[in-house]
Amino acid sequence: GENGRIVYFGNGDGKLYALNADTGRRRWSYDSTGAGGASPDRNDMNGSPALGESGIYLGGEHGQLWYLPYDYPLHHPEDPRGCSDASEDLPPETAALYYVSPGGRAQPQMPPTLPSASLFCFKLLVRDKGRTVPARFFNAPFFKNPGALRISLDPPVPFQWQQSGDGKYLYIIPDGFLEPGQRYQLSIDASYYRGGLSIGNLTIGGRKSGQLSQLFTFDAEHPGERGLPLGIGEQRTTAFEWTRLAVPIPTMLPSLNQIGFDYMNWLIGPVLIAPPDAEGAGKAILWAIGAQRNRDGELVVDTGTDFRLPLSGHYRHDAFILSNHAFKMAITGIPITFNIFQIRGRLGPDLRLLPGARAYAETEVLSIPTFGIPMVIAGLANNIWRKLVAMATYTTQPVPDDAGASQRPAGLTVESVAFHPPAGDRDGSVVANIDVEAGSRYPNEQHIGAILLVDTQEMEVVNLDYHQCLRQAADQRGNLRQITLNVPKGSRLPAHLTAFVMLDLFPIHQTRLEL
Repeated sequence: GENGRIVYFGNGDGKLYALNADTGRRRWSYDSTGAGGASPDRNDMNGSPALGESGIYLGGEHGQLWYLPYDYPLHHPEDPRGCSDASEDLPPETAALYYVSPGGRAQPQMPPTLPSASLFCFKLLVRDKGRTVPARFFNAPFFKNPGALRISLDPPVPFQWQQSGDGKYLYIIPDGFLEPGQRYQLSIDASYYRGGLSIGNLTIGGRKSGQLSQLFTFDAEHPGERGLPLGIGEQRTTAFEWTRLAVPIPTMLPSLNQIGFDYMNWLIGPVLIAPPDAEGAGKAILWAIGAQRNRDGELVVDTGTDFRLPLSGHYRHDAFILSNHAFKMAITGIPITFNIFQIRGRLGPDLRLLPGARAYAETEVLSIPTFGIPMVIAGLANNIWRKLVAMATYTTQPVPDDAGASQRPAGLTVESVAFHPPAGDRDGSVVANIDVEAGSRYPNEQHIGAILLVDTQEMEVVNLDYHQCLRQAADQRGNLRQITLNVPKGSRLPAHLTAFVMLDLFPIHQTRLEL
């Protein structure tokens, strides 16, 4: 908002700012993080300011609504949360990488301890004479100098890396878990670039402006010894709610769709969990479905959801790395299929996340229908036209024990499962027929039925779009009668194939399929 020649805004560091509109210098700032107990990764002041007769109103990601009288920090210098120093909080001269927390907070120091399921994000910050320089990593698919970016982990760990579309952020994604208790050194040597041809938000070319070299040292924390607190019983599964998705990077996404992300709610339960080995590690497959809040504020199954997806991967004690390789998400109405969608974190015994949880996603930008080229011009693709890369964080909490979605439905059995493999140019299908005994009810319009195909030898889900490929039908009484999974022609099916029939979150039946 703007009041005369003063501009007001909230920031990702949990502060409310007032700037001189002519000079851009700070008039004052006020820190909201000292109250309310909000997590450092959930305390952004990201609402639009409202100007009242006597002060500013601003809402934040932490759920608080703040009111601050005009120029309060100037009139109350005794309040330590206020600041009237015109200088910026950043150093006047630097070329450095700042560690970025899961919620998007950039900080000069890396935490001394990180979860064993971590991935890393760094922001390039170049300052010259008190101003931030628009510098970036080399961000083009051609003429790349092999020495422009060198990354190493000691002890060695296999990893991949990507830079953001604007070239300011660097993601380092270990292929698996870090060794608990191990001290690691992460070395990054990078050239940074300036200038180039600007087309919209897209910058092409540029020249080398400087070089930086940094060494980060951290310890991989010990996960809890209790193991992943998920299980499948005869009558119910231990399920959890997945909520409060926040996507701070790319920085354009919160402006485009943060309310949409924050309203994205899932219910997640286990389908298969392999017994842990001697190191507490194993494989897991989970099933996620979209949810909505009822009148009592409880999360229940949303039969109109756009989200039905399996997550498969590994766990080590209470730490997990779970992925989906055909995840479709609509962002402001644009259907984007992410070829990698991954969640990482530690799940406490109460099914609530411990600090450090991240989500990571990437997609080939030109695969986005209609909007691929406009997104390239908007500067959202790295290496000019290659990938849109996003980082997020989220929260979880347990599904109540009496929630119907995680319980075995009474009076229901799977009568039969028929498998018709795809052949040549013909799609295949898996059809499950459901029997609802007399006196029982299972309304088709209130529940989500699904069939998951699993490679039981590798314990991995067969990659399909389980939202688009599933349909269900009701009998004359309105009960769920049939679930059909379309298996598109050309689908690669393993020799050891098992179909799991899901009713909401409960795996009610499994059967081996013969190719």
